This record gives sequence, C-alpha cells and structure tokens, in this order.
Amino acid sequence: MFLLQKRLKHIKLMLKEWNKKEFGNIFDGKQFVEGKMQKLNQTLIREGFDKDRNEQAINISKNGRTSANKMRFFEGKNPECNG
Repeated sequence: MFLLQKRLKHIKLMLKEWNKKEFGNIFDGKQFVEGKMQKLNQTLIREGFDKDRNEQAINISKNGRTSANKMRFFEGKNPECNG
C-alpha cells in the first residue's frame, strides 16, 4: 500500500509539472485575449470597420478559443495574434 501511495504522489508531481509546461497560466491567457479584443473594439469605434479588422477579430477569436491556454501563444510564437 505504501508503494502505491508513493507512486501516486510521484505521478501527481509529474502531472503538475507537465500541466504548467503545456498550458501555462490560463488566467493570464484569458486577460491577454480580452485585452487584444478590447483594443480591437476601441479601434473599430474610432476608425470604423473594414475587412482587415474583421479578419483580425476572427483570428483573435479563433486563437483565443483554441490556444489561449497554451504558453507558446503568449511567448510570441503565434504570429496571427502578435500586434
């Protein structure tokens, strides 16, 4: 029984480490995507709507839903959302 507990603790630590590497801080990711959308909305209010801004909003929205929780999204490896 003791061996099982020891193995489970080890697995728990490994999973925590993997989770941090793979997903990073999802709350920071959410703030990042919301900030990008807020800036885009302010630009739309000031300058109006055009095709490029529509595509930019779609890209931010897609990336926010699919990969906002991944660390590489925030490290600048996703060129569609760097602005």
